[in-house]
Amino acid sequence: MKKDNTPIDGAEYISLDDVYGCFNVGDAQAQFATGWFLMTGTGVPQDERKGLKWIHKSTFQGYQPAIDYCKEHGYKWY
Repeated sequence: MKKDNTPIDGAEYISLDDVYGCFNVGDAQAQFATGWFLMTGTGVPQDERKGLKWIHKSTFQGYQPAIDYCKEHGYKWY
């Protein structure tokens, strides 16, 4: 997603329900998506603290989009 919350060209639309089954089993992409939904309040109540927790889980696995998100928004990721 872009900073203005619009999808990147060619991105597929997914819902938080689509990722619930994956984020607890270590799927870095699902963890990042969950965090992004929570950070932005897209489809769920906004909760930046919980969102950042999931994004950090994704960064610990080396998921580059999560690392880039943290860098762009001034969050520590290491």
